[in-house]
Amino acid sequence: MTHLAFEDPQGRLQSYSVWGEGVDSLLPKTDAVAFMRHDKQPLIVDWQKVIDVVGGLMEEVDIYPLRFRVRTFPSDEQLARLN
Repeated sequence: MTHLAFEDPQGRLQSYSVWGEGVDSLLPKTDAVAFMRHDKQPLIVDWQKVIDVVGGLMEEVDIYPLRFRVRTFPSDEQLARLN
């Protein structure tokens, strides 16, 4: 997975990676993470908040550039804390 970009409400260009439900992924470190669930709107969350709430689900992989393996999607409770 590479990263994508979006313009935030202040007009700044921000990068994000996608953490998809049911998808084993290697996420690059980006400004934000978009959590994608089936039939739901994406939830875009600042990288540091992702680390604070669900960092335990992310396994740092010793490759360059730095990636984080995610195998388990956050629970509904964790997603509520991210929102």
